Amino acid sequence: MAKLTGLGFTKTEARVYLALVENPNLSAQQVSYVSKVQRTQIYGILKRLINLGLVIEKQTERGKLYESMPPVMLVNLVEKKTRTLIEESKSISNQLEEIYREHRQKSPDTPEIEVVRNLKKALELTSEYLSSSGVDEILFIAETPFTFPADGEGPAPPFPEGETLTTKLPDGRTGKLKILAEDYEGVID
Repeated sequence: MAKLTGLGFTKTEARVYLALVENPNLSAQQVSYVSKVQRTQIYGILKRLINLGLVIEKQTERGKLYESMPPVMLVNLVEKKTRTLIEESKSISNQLEEIYREHRQKSPDTPEIEVVRNLKKALELTSEYLSSSGVDEILFIAETPFTFPADGEGPAPPFPEGETLTTKLPDGRTGKLKILAEDYEGVID
């Protein structure tokens, strides 16, 4: 029964459903007795289980009888709810992502400063920023002598002022680093 409540059933719904799985063709009064759920609640619970496609109501000479559908119907219901939940969450995520990006856009004159002490992380952040912002230049301030990864095989030797070094950024674009002055300024474009 605990597993049924984990699938979204209330405790009373789980008891009623389980009573019908174990005992087919019960009247509402019998369902109440077997499940130990008050008769005043039984009709609402049966209606909900019928609407979910887990229980059927049959009209007989003795009155209405209730029977559970095969348990595979429960699996189908859970799968359908899961698909719906995934679709809704993707839609909500897309809407939130759009709002997120709108509120993260900076005006061209608003400087953004981030301190990164790892070159690989700096390149990843640079690549992400260049891809999403439309900006094509970022100013780096680094301590010289500055080393740059040599084609993924560890750091290259330091390079002098005025020399340009190119490397592949994580998103596949080419990154260029040029030491402009001994005061540690550099530009990636």
